[in-house]
Amino acid sequence: MKSVGLTSYPSALLVDSSGRIVFGGYPGEIDDEMVEKAIRGALTEPIYQWPDALEDAADALRAGKLGKAISEAEAAGEELAEYVDELVGLLDGRVDILEEAHGIGDYLAVIEMAEELEEAIDGREQEAKVQGLVSDITKNRDKRMVLEAQKDIAKMLSKKVKRKDVSKLVKKLEKLRAKHPGTIIDLEVDEAIAKLRAI
Repeated sequence: MKSVGLTSYPSALLVDSSGRIVFGGYPGEIDDEMVEKAIRGALTEPIYQWPDALEDAADALRAGKLGKAISEAEAAGEELAEYVDELVGLLDGRVDILEEAHGIGDYLAVIEMAEELEEAIDGREQEAKVQGLVSDITKNRDKRMVLEAQKDIAKMLSKKVKRKDVSKLVKKLEKLRAKHPGTIIDLEVDEAIAKLRAI
């Protein structure tokens, strides 16, 4: 649990349908609305219960290749179209999550999720929407600067940190916060400092 920033008990993690951790903390803080948002677009039937004809689609989905899973399910035949619809619903749910991330200014999440969805959206109607969100970030100087600050924070936390380096990193994080007031950097700096102080 410590590896995901949780240091007290009891603790809970809430993971959305794309596999991202959307909450970590005291279980009593999770409400129905958070759960509903997290499961939006999730499959209604576990893949281990899928028909044998969808084995290739299930394997692709296990490997994180949603686009290939959709293609394999489409190739399995018209009688299994409900599974194609489920997979496309999963894709739509992930695009919704990407749009929400963009809306709150979490540009790093948008870029990372767009890369993950690249194969899945290729040639599909969702492609223009995803490319539009990415383009909005890459063509806007302020958004690019927030994105770079997010990358800096992620890089700081990706390395093994020694206790003696914590105060130095906290100062760097506070400088990033000062450069990007009123953005998602405020929240990310708070979370990063909490993780560092737990070391």
